[in-house]
Amino acid sequence: MTSIYLCDIVCVRCKTYFDNDSTENMLVRYKNGENVLNSIVESIEQIAVRLIFLHGFIRFSEFDNLLQQSRLIIIEAIRTYDPEHVNEDGKRTRAFSYFSNAIRYGLLRYSVGITRKINPVIVSDKVLNFNDIFDTLREHFETCEFDDKYIYMLDLMRDYCNCEGCYGKHKFVKTLKSNGFSKRDIWRFFKLLKTAKNYFFKGDEL
Repeated sequence: MTSIYLCDIVCVRCKTYFDNDSTENMLVRYKNGENVLNSIVESIEQIAVRLIFLHGFIRFSEFDNLLQQSRLIIIEAIRTYDPEHVNEDGKRTRAFSYFSNAIRYGLLRYSVGITRKINPVIVSDKVLNFNDIFDTLREHFETCEFDDKYIYMLDLMRDYCNCEGCYGKHKFVKTLKSNGFSKRDIWRFFKLLKTAKNYFFKGDEL
């Protein structure tokens, strides 16, 4: 199975392998009590396979483990799926976007859990641990009830630092853009970080 998936990787943005209408129809039928859960999972699983490779989650665990974790994420997302949900632009959220975000976020949390242990690094002549910093920042974001997308961006930043071993703003911004965040989202995220830098970064430029 793994070799088949490896030969069939395409850019997730193309969406040519995923039928929104068919999947959304099955989701409505599932909400109405029909036993189509397995069919829905199999359909959405195609998104997970491509995200695993597109975002490099394969670096953190075996493919089969990541696929199994994706199935659990998909099942949970199906239970909370609202076919009538309208986004901030006034448009109905399509299944592809909804499940892509759920899988990407879920796998990120899973991968970060695998890589929580990291050697301390030097920041401003002080020995700090990236995970300690991000635990505090995340608690701050949650306490201030910032939008979930900014918490997700913070998790991406943690993952980036854990993978790279250091922080580079220009390269990290590219990471955010590749995950679909707009310039406005990114600008707002860094502004939120700057409100806390006196506590967590001691004046260092973000």
